[in-house]
Amino acid sequence: MHIMHPIYILKLGGSSITEKHSNEFIVNQKVLAETARAISHSMKKKNFCLIVVHGAGPFGHRLVKQYKIEDRVLTEEQVRGFVRTHKSVADLNNIVLNSFIEHNIDAFSIQPSACIIQKNKKIEKFDLEIIKELLSKKIVPILYGDMVVDVSLGASVISGDTIVTYLAKKLKATKVFFGTNVDGIYNKDPNRYKDAKLIRNITYHNIDDVLNYVSGSLAIDVTKGMKGKLSEIANNLKGIECYIFKLSEENLKALLEDKTIDCTKIFL
Repeated sequence: MHIMHPIYILKLGGSSITEKHSNEFIVNQKVLAETARAISHSMKKKNFCLIVVHGAGPFGHRLVKQYKIEDRVLTEEQVRGFVRTHKSVADLNNIVLNSFIEHNIDAFSIQPSACIIQKNKKIEKFDLEIIKELLSKKIVPILYGDMVVDVSLGASVISGDTIVTYLAKKLKATKVFFGTNVDGIYNKDPNRYKDAKLIRNITYHNIDDVLNYVSGSLAIDVTKGMKGKLSEIANNLKGIECYIFKLSEENLKALLEDKTIDCTKIFL
């Protein structure tokens, strides 16, 4: 098994591929189709290996809140919530996978709860062999935010962002792309302030300032929204180019093909 090409990791935010703010189990099929078209196009033009990780949006966050399983899974009702949340995010993953296959991408779904065990909400074991084998065959593994067995808490949430940062470090990814519903990170909330400015570059010089004024997610989000994403990057992805961008066909194509767009580039 030998991976010849650079490894890119693409995170599809729950806010982009689902109707997150409605808190309903609705998939944004348009964005999903655009994403698949962009990947299909770019993989024909450029040689790179790709891992896709998607968020859960309401398919995960809503049930985690409903069954109160953010911190542990011990009671009978919490166990019911654990299995229902897992089924819900797997259903979403199936929709994502179908869209990729329809657009002639050789994609392969990997269930995080089948290869990850956590302890106190931290990854204890993560079997990467299947992912490495798939990449060596130019197959696109698709993982997602999930509920996994936790040896201390019964079960716990693993976010898509945590999976992304773990894989990027272990597999020495060249670039990581975070597709969201905004152009990147702003100096204040662009939904509330018309004069909000896009921060185009984040380096070790300004990361602390940026962390101070990034707000969490406005929708129900048990993984701490944009602030959680930026903290994950700051703590775990030093030396790897990261991009936070608005997920669209043109934007994704441009980034996968090394072109510049309006977005936030993070390099620490």
